[in-house]
Amino acid sequence: MLIYFLVINIIGFFLNLLSKYKKIDILLIITSLLGGSLGILIAIILFNRNINKENMMVLVFTICTFIMQLVLYFLFKGNYFDKFSLERLEKLNYKPFLIYLGVINLITFLAFGLDKYKAIHGKWRIKIVTLLGFCFLGGGIGGLLGVHVFKHKTNKNYFTLGIPLIILMHVVIIIFLVLIK
Repeated sequence: MLIYFLVINIIGFFLNLLSKYKKIDILLIITSLLGGSLGILIAIILFNRNINKENMMVLVFTICTFIMQLVLYFLFKGNYFDKFSLERLEKLNYKPFLIYLGVINLITFLAFGLDKYKAIHGKWRIKIVTLLGFCFLGGGIGGLLGVHVFKHKTNKNYFTLGIPLIILMHVVIIIFLVLIK
């Protein structure tokens, strides 16, 4: 299994290097799903710091799959499924976490609304990385609502597909955190 992950990550690394010359996003996504997301991320960090609209979806997808694969690895490695019980869920204090989620989702929603306002009025815009960053910080639901309520960025796959993927990533992380408590 270790050899498989080593090989698939090397393939992901070199595919990302080739992506400068050819449009091979689908191969990068498939490689990421097969476990090569770490290799792709290493190549991005080392050689491809020019993040733009064309490669944004691959970056969002790769980060999300890497984090989910990492969490799943630790879940299965640590045998946390045996320790799960509903009594443990009842004892956890969710209030600070829920307050944080409420605040970050409100900020994200308002940021999408502000960006839409600025787009209509031809003013300085909020960067895509900032909007996606708010989503990564826990504001995925606010971002998704902002996309649909303000009808903003609806034709950009890194928002329409990326934000639900970010929300899925957060669900996996929350499940992991609940299981290890």
